[in-house]
Amino acid sequence: MYKRCVTEGAAQRQRMLEDCLLKKMQDIPYQQIFISDLCEEVGCSRKAFYRYYNGKDDCLNALIDRTLMGFASYQGKVEGLKGDYPADLAKYLKYLMEQKELLDALIKNELSRALLERTLTHVLNEEYGARRWFKADNTKYSEEILLFSFSGIISLILKWHSTGYKRTFEEMVGILMQLITSPLATNPHVK
Repeated sequence: MYKRCVTEGAAQRQRMLEDCLLKKMQDIPYQQIFISDLCEEVGCSRKAFYRYYNGKDDCLNALIDRTLMGFASYQGKVEGLKGDYPADLAKYLKYLMEQKELLDALIKNELSRALLERTLTHVLNEEYGARRWFKADNTKYSEEILLFSFSGIISLILKWHSTGYKRTFEEMVGILMQLITSPLATNPHVK
């Protein structure tokens, strides 16, 4: 597990390593990126790298977590939606749309599972307050409902992104809301 630094200098170096990894993932397959390359480009030692991370996967997880945690301070506005959508869900969808570089790099490197795993960790830790997006009549299964729902949300967002956003933003919010608020067995779109 990676460590978050308390000093500004160390935290800045961590962000630089994570940003360097993202930049390299756009041009080089993830498997061909070496820790020594990241350290050399950022100007830190391998020893410093291992003070923050146990390995390259930890650096990737930290990059994804930092991106996901950015949602808490996201100031983007969602306007013009018709219907009764939770504003936070629409805002979440818009926020992830704006993370194009990360989504492209993860899809290109077949690492979409990392985004899914990190998102589910955040959801279960209540970092989004996402439980309020779902009207769960049965709280006995609320954790399972969250896992199932967010697995679908992230999968749909990744698919939507990889197809070049062929559906409109409003259509995607509507689809997500329908799937979240209607049981699949009674949903008219499921045949």
